[in-house]
Amino acid sequence: MENGLQGIWINKVFWITNLSWVTAQGLKVVIGLVTEKKFNFNWILRTGGMPSAHSAAVVGLAFSLGKEVGFSSPLFAMSCFFALMTLFDAQTWR
Repeated sequence: MENGLQGIWINKVFWITNLSWVTAQGLKVVIGLVTEKKFNFNWILRTGGMPSAHSAAVVGLAFSLGKEVGFSSPLFAMSCFFALMTLFDAQTWR
């Protein structure tokens, strides 16, 4: 078992989830640059809007957990349900 934060560097699920979130946030900046033809730092920190960074993160989490521990595991089922709730929330409330 890894001690402390050392295990985070080899945790694929953690990095894929973060990469999904960063990619979605980065796309917001690119879309903003194309549509408004100027840079706004708030695009990096802004929540909501499309693409949804929250949705991207939970889908990345669920899929990477499925690949890591198996798609028939209870952990994948829980993360999949969490992703569906987040996607539903993003669809209906924003």
